[in-house]
Amino acid sequence: TELPHKHTATVGVADTEFDMFGIYTKSQKRAILLTCGFIAIITPFTDTIYLTALADVAEYFKTTDTMVSATVSAYLGAIALGQLIFGPLADRYGRLIVIYCGLIIYEALTIACIFAPTIEALIVLRTFEGLVVSSSAVSAQAMIADIFAPEERGSAMGVFMAPLLIGPVIAPLIGGALASSYHWQGTFILLCCLTVPIALSTMAFIR
Repeated sequence: TELPHKHTATVGVADTEFDMFGIYTKSQKRAILLTCGFIAIITPFTDTIYLTALADVAEYFKTTDTMVSATVSAYLGAIALGQLIFGPLADRYGRLIVIYCGLIIYEALTIACIFAPTIEALIVLRTFEGLVVSSSAVSAQAMIADIFAPEERGSAMGVFMAPLLIGPVIAPLIGGALASSYHWQGTFILLCCLTVPIALSTMAFIR
């Protein structure tokens, strides 16, 4: 009877094989998978939590709806470009360093958005915010491919994608409540706070 195929990688010694997908236990893999999903949720949150506050932004800056909409379009376009940049960087320098650097810069940019003096400045900041936030999602997705064997990867990706699909549903509800109480800046304050548990959970569960 033919044994099931195991995915292995040679480590340089004759007849010696290393199971690259057996480094972590099942419980460790589950913890990493949930953490990766938590990391990725910041991408749709940063987009959709802000949508309910667009009218408030237009009133605050005394600008047109077109200019305010540009803060959303610039963010989404930058995400697409950022994945092309940070994917190769994560391969070259490692997933974690890209995630940590991305979160630090993201936090700084989000704080800067709160104090943006003009709509033009907010558009620029949102562009760089979208560029940087893509580093977390693309690195987390690559991490799943690193630790889950092909026969496990489908179900793991299903769990990983769930926050990306749930985020756009719940974020506008949260954003609407924040905008009504704390104006549009309240949505960015929440994003700043969200970065902290994401960074802490990454340090706790991913080595």
